[in-house]
This record gives sequence, structure tokens and C-alpha cells, in this order.
Amino acid sequence: MNNDPEHMAEYERIFHLKSRRVPYRPVEYLERKEIEAVLNTIDRSTSKGVRDYAALLFLYNTGARAQELCDITAGDLRLEKPYMAVLHGKGQKTRQVPLWPETVAAVKALIEVNGDVGALACSLFMSQNGNKLTRFGLRYILSSYVKLAAQRLPELQKKKVGPHTIRHTTAM
Repeated sequence: MNNDPEHMAEYERIFHLKSRRVPYRPVEYLERKEIEAVLNTIDRSTSKGVRDYAALLFLYNTGARAQELCDITAGDLRLEKPYMAVLHGKGQKTRQVPLWPETVAAVKALIEVNGDVGALACSLFMSQNGNKLTRFGLRYILSSYVKLAAQRLPELQKKKVGPHTIRHTTAM
């Protein structure tokens, strides 16, 4: 390649191109009072509220990706001590994460509301029409509660909050 004198000027020009610098953007995450405000806006007296609370608390507890939450089944959970969930991530990687007692209680309430989930392979988090919850549905659920919480906590209005933000919140 460098023995090709005909294209040497072109190679020289490409070699001296400077890489574009992307400005550093800090990772968005929620403070404890902000995530608690979001969770506290959920009306847990309805079956939808029970599902939404369990889903968002599960996200916060485990730091799961949106798709990992959508793919979770009853068979992936251990609801006796030591509480645990098996998450199926990108590239067919699995990992085990501990669950808080509050998360276990929320998941048990969800299972009770859903009735017998049948096979252990059934999806735990279902949409209102009975299908498996999607990443987009999860994003919509989260954004609706963030909007409600922002009425009480104005600093939430300035933040762009999605499921991955909850993942960063867990990490922080």
C-alpha cells in the first residue's frame, strides 16, 4: 500500500486528518430522592400499578437493561432466600443479581395479581393487551411516571430519563 507512489499524496492527506473530538457528556442518573419520587407516584391499588411498580423497582434494584427486564420469566427468579434473578443479556450472556426484599415483595404481588402465570417460561411483565412488555412500552411507562413525579420535584423536568438512566442510577 505505501509502495504505491501514484496514491501517496492521498495517503498522506488521510494520515494527517485529525479525529473529531466529541465533547464529554456526563452520565445521567437520578438522585435517591428522585427515583423514590418516581416510585411513589405509582398507584399500587390497581393491577397496572402493581406491574409498573414491580418493573421499575426491579430495574432500579438490578440495573437490568430494558430488554433484560422484558425477557425475565418466573423461572428466572429465586423468591426464597437468597433472593436472586438471572438476567439474560446481550450476546447470550447471563448474570445473577441479588434482589432486595422489597423487590421480591413487589414481584410476588405482581404474580398474585396476574394469577397463575402457568409455565415458568411465561414472561413476568406483560403489556395491557396480554403480550410480553416491550422496551418501548417500558420506556413509555417510565416516562409517564417521571412526568407525574416532576410535578412534585421540578428538577426532574430537566433530566432526560429512560430505562438506561435507571441502570446508571443503580451503578451510582
